[in-house]
Amino acid sequence: SFVQNLSVNSRVGVVDFSGATFIRTPIIEDKEKIIENIRKINISLVGGTAIGDAIITSTNLLIQEKQAKGVILLTDGQNNVGAATPDAVNFANFNNVVINTIAVGTKEGGVFKSYNESIRSIVDEESLKGIAESTKGKYFLGDSPKALVDSFGLISELKEGKIAFDVSLYSIFLAVAILMLEFILFNTKFRTLP
Repeated sequence: SFVQNLSVNSRVGVVDFSGATFIRTPIIEDKEKIIENIRKINISLVGGTAIGDAIITSTNLLIQEKQAKGVILLTDGQNNVGAATPDAVNFANFNNVVINTIAVGTKEGGVFKSYNESIRSIVDEESLKGIAESTKGKYFLGDSPKALVDSFGLISELKEGKIAFDVSLYSIFLAVAILMLEFILFNTKFRTLP
């Protein structure tokens, strides 16, 4: 639903992660391909949750994008393998990426019924709030199917984002202008006499 409701020219990529991070879809405009790849995602128990790695991988996908860049991080918030979350958030900030977080699950926690019942998933709201706030994103609690749909709806309405602005060309023009001003002043009555 989220992908279908995006504007026509929206470009989206899909990264899924557990203990390892996988690029499911590079950044593309083909909504049908994106939806198809989202449907192929299955729960896997590959040695923990690598939130930091997922943020870094997602940011790397977005680096070349010219428009505002945003990540929707859908997780319980428990980072226990891979890159440290603060380092990943710094990398996202350096590359002007906003991270909106959606906490999936409940504060009481739950188990994956089709897997080992001893694995418990408890929402770490503080971590997810911190990630969102640090990158100027928003935090949402998706503790029910309706809350999850509402969260995606609110994210699709967000219009704010960070855009990188290259000042090097303007710096060159300013330097040339200052040199020309110096040349003009040196060759006029403002020149200092020996």
